[in-house]
Amino acid sequence: MEKIILVGDEGDDLGGIADILLRHNDSFERCNTQIYEAGFADVISEIDTGVIVSRFSDGDLKSIKAMQLLRKKRPCLSFVFIIDSSIDFSIITLTFNEGAHGVISEPAQPEITRQLIHQAVKRSELDFGLIAIAKELQRVNESNVRRIESQEHQLSKANNLSDRLERLAYLLLSVKDFSPRDVRILFVSSSSYQRNTFTKLFEGLNFEVKSEENAEQALEIVKSFTPHIVISDLELPGMNGLKFASEIKENPGFPQVHFVIFTSNEGKVDYILSPQTRVDDCIIKSDDKGGVYKLVAQVALGLLN
Repeated sequence: MEKIILVGDEGDDLGGIADILLRHNDSFERCNTQIYEAGFADVISEIDTGVIVSRFSDGDLKSIKAMQLLRKKRPCLSFVFIIDSSIDFSIITLTFNEGAHGVISEPAQPEITRQLIHQAVKRSELDFGLIAIAKELQRVNESNVRRIESQEHQLSKANNLSDRLERLAYLLLSVKDFSPRDVRILFVSSSSYQRNTFTKLFEGLNFEVKSEENAEQALEIVKSFTPHIVISDLELPGMNGLKFASEIKENPGFPQVHFVIFTSNEGKVDYILSPQTRVDDCIIKSDDKGGVYKLVAQVALGLLN
């Protein structure tokens, strides 16, 4: 079906519009009915874009009502109405407010008429493209929402599992005969209190533990002790924890270890775990005993290794 449809009773010259289009070899289709008649919706049922040129009937506002109904099913169609001087200006304004692309006064002026109709066709095609883009964006957005919801659900399940495992660890740690698998741990901290505290905790669980106060000395211990897990303060005298991790991870002469940074600065966690560092995990220091035992529980269950 053509992009331009002239709608009107048989024999109606529609203000000379058909002749104007024919003189310029513009293709169009005639439809010998009115847009407010029941059969017209079937006539345009196969088109999504184009311009409908019709006489305007202000009797009971038939043309406006028909346009509203047709655009609900075919929102990209453009409407151009042929009017006469007797129509009240407020009615003309209403046609634009309800979605008409333009109006043509009789007798039709060739250049203005042709330009208006071609603009209406382009506007119809533009609207169709914009709607297609909007639908695709909506589809992508809905897909992203479902993916995020799925990820949040999986994260929630993982967090719940982690919490349950930690509670299990607390229970196991309270059992006198419980002994975890053989794990060697190197703890590096400039705080003698922290070193003593964690050494006692891990040794009490039958882990093999060594500690050091700075990274330079700890590097020598790593070669001979070959720990499974290295837990290091972020801030150390001399080489800091991030540099310490890089030295171990990037040097083939060192054993493979799971490197954990221990810090009290929550604001640095994202950077510590960023791709440019070689850190595997980051744990926030806690002043309460529960926080300390949480770390012990994770190590005891092998969650860090």
